[in-house]
Amino acid sequence: MVTTPSEGGPGDARHRAPQPLPDLYAPWLAALLPAPIPVEARATCDQCAMCSKADGTLPTATYLFEPDVKCCAFLPWLPNFLVGRILRDGDPSPVAQAGRRSVEARVAARVGVTPLGLDRPPLRDLHLRHALDAFGHSRALRCPHYVDEDGGLCGIWRHREATCATWFCRFERGRVGFDLWQQVKALLQEVERDLALRCALDAGVDPALLARLLPQDDAPAQAGRPWQELEGAPDPAVYAAAWGPWEGREVELYRACAALTDGLGWDDVLARSGPRVAARAAAVRAAYDRQVDERLPGRLRAGAFQVAATRRDGGLRAVTYSPFDAIDLPARLVALLPAFDGRPTDEVLDALRRDHGVELDAGFLRQLIDWGVLSGE
Repeated sequence: MVTTPSEGGPGDARHRAPQPLPDLYAPWLAALLPAPIPVEARATCDQCAMCSKADGTLPTATYLFEPDVKCCAFLPWLPNFLVGRILRDGDPSPVAQAGRRSVEARVAARVGVTPLGLDRPPLRDLHLRHALDAFGHSRALRCPHYVDEDGGLCGIWRHREATCATWFCRFERGRVGFDLWQQVKALLQEVERDLALRCALDAGVDPALLARLLPQDDAPAQAGRPWQELEGAPDPAVYAAAWGPWEGREVELYRACAALTDGLGWDDVLARSGPRVAARAAAVRAAYDRQVDERLPGRLRAGAFQVAATRRDGGLRAVTYSPFDAIDLPARLVALLPAFDGRPTDEVLDALRRDHGVELDAGFLRQLIDWGVLSGE
């Protein structure tokens, strides 16, 4: 028996194509890494990989999305410079125009609007935290930048922030890919925080005013928000204190912050950021090295996984690192996993071939390792 990768696993030639990132961020990652990050071809936004297909085919997952919600139940925090880039984007396409209008509406609402950017209204976080399985299902939580055309599009795609730029439901290399993109997200979030503050300062916002907007180490974990924001309106006094002389000139400030990021290279970003960004960058480089290293470990042991379902053929649907990206295991293979007991990998593969007539091709073995069904030593 020869076992092969489950649908869309490693070996797809597309996974060597460049992974698109937002216009501003793509050159920074290109300067940081020796080559493009392999594309996550299994995570498709236009035809959501987490939805059932027209023919009834279901994804290899234990959690599905609604096709007109997808992962767009998440509303991003937008740093000031991205807000400005969206507002000044002259793209005449209907989708980009809808995205621009949605950001203008957030600014005009004055809820969560500060010189550092656009925060989420508190009601959204409250609903998402307390509504069971709302993510991927609740149309009431659908992002205001979602454009209901062609299967659902993002109106601010070219200027999306760190979370939306790095979130994939499924990965070419399972946990290995997940770990890499988590590190990229952490890096870009750190950059966004530092750069938003630097842009606001350089644009002329009073440092004392900005200091009041920064998180305090001794503040409660869940700091309160003005009650007016629960009704979709700002507290006028709180809003005026946050903006000072810039109140009424919000768009002007956001555009000025955008201009301050024009032409910034990665070295410029590092110069404008704190040491946490440098540390995050080192973690991204290390995760990238693991992502592109496809060597098989010299010794393997059976890993741990949850059984999500038993298949009609006797095999199992196993969850390792994510319910969004399960893996189907043939019954015969599951019975033989204990053979991986730390002995040399070649010795175990030879024994499986000789004693059981089972041959694991390299692609499937790599997938078992990437998903954590097998762990290397």
